[in-house]
Amino acid sequence: MAGDSTLSIDDGWLDVAGAKLEYRRWRPVGVSSHGSAWVLLHEGLGCVETWRDFPAALARHSRSDVYAYSRAGYGRSSTIALPRRVDFMEREALDVLPEVLRGLGLDSPHLLGHSDGGTIALLAAAQGTVPFATVTALAAHVFNEPMCKAAIENTGNMFAQGPLREALARYHPNQ
Repeated sequence: MAGDSTLSIDDGWLDVAGAKLEYRRWRPVGVSSHGSAWVLLHEGLGCVETWRDFPAALARHSRSDVYAYSRAGYGRSSTIALPRRVDFMEREALDVLPEVLRGLGLDSPHLLGHSDGGTIALLAAAQGTVPFATVTALAAHVFNEPMCKAAIENTGNMFAQGPLREALARYHPNQ
């Protein structure tokens, strides 16, 4: 967003659970904060960058700060050992997200998650591990359908064969 005088955009790093997590904040310029900040939780192949222009539009429209961070193993955040544990979304919701919010100095944010991020937001809200103003979950996984398992296996095969790995490399350079 070079040259955008309506927003201040800052990048930073958080040390959480032994990992270095990248984050970005979009802050409306010259506007008193309208309310709680927004925290965006990305999907299974996402990161800060894959939100594209959505956070800027949300910051302008809501007149609130918007934060996005890349979970460990995504974007420019620390790498992780694979395969992931079966309960990785629960661990993100119960252990990591509360630390991220503390590290950002946020209390009672609006959580907005897509796919895996939506599941993490719902789990955190259901377990009461984070204070929140609202939760918006887009395409969250609340049960596992056979077609989802097949799609995950197909995506894994596409990654192993190379083209998907190459396409995602621009968003996940450390992985």
